[in-house]
Amino acid sequence: MEFKDSKTKAKNREKLVQSAYQLYMDKGIGLTSIKEIMENADMDRKTFYTFFESKEQVAEYLFIRTMSNLKKFKIREVDSRNGFDKMSFLMNQYVDHLLTHKDEINYTMHYDYYFRKDANINYMIELFNADDSNTMFDMFRVVKDGIEDGSVDLGQNYKMELTMLLHGVLGFVQRMVFRESILNQEIQGMIGSQYTDEDIKQHVNKLMNGIKK
Repeated sequence: MEFKDSKTKAKNREKLVQSAYQLYMDKGIGLTSIKEIMENADMDRKTFYTFFESKEQVAEYLFIRTMSNLKKFKIREVDSRNGFDKMSFLMNQYVDHLLTHKDEINYTMHYDYYFRKDANINYMIELFNADDSNTMFDMFRVVKDGIEDGSVDLGQNYKMELTMLLHGVLGFVQRMVFRESILNQEIQGMIGSQYTDEDIKQHVNKLMNGIKK
């Protein structure tokens, strides 16, 4: 979903989008109306249709931008360890990156809850494209190295299995971040302490051990 706008139009579009983002985060997509978005942006309601066809289109625009940001980060150099160690190194960088963008993670939960089966599947396919060498999904290349050196226990369908693992890790982080305050109250009540981001990373590493040979 790409738009070519003048500077003024782009500024107004961004104002509208930020208003929608704030309301979607506060109330959820389903309970937010176009009227509220435009009132919150201090813009005329009819202006909305200059930019978008529906509040769902705004939500998708925000989701694509959010996911694009979540998948882009600078990969620190991976040394010459075996494939599994390289993969674990990349996964830990990925989780670190996700945990520094908790607001964005929370937005993806709102999006998933609202759209469910109607999510933008084509974009998700692009997002997890194994050939996208500009993202952390260099992991597809690294896991292949791990299969070849015998450190990773995945088969011929490793791209599918790794995609499922990546979705699983993202889903786990989403759930932990989205329910952070509730989960911490539960843990506080049971054992008198709270979980931290380090606990999340430790659990991801335990999940990773499931594919270690």
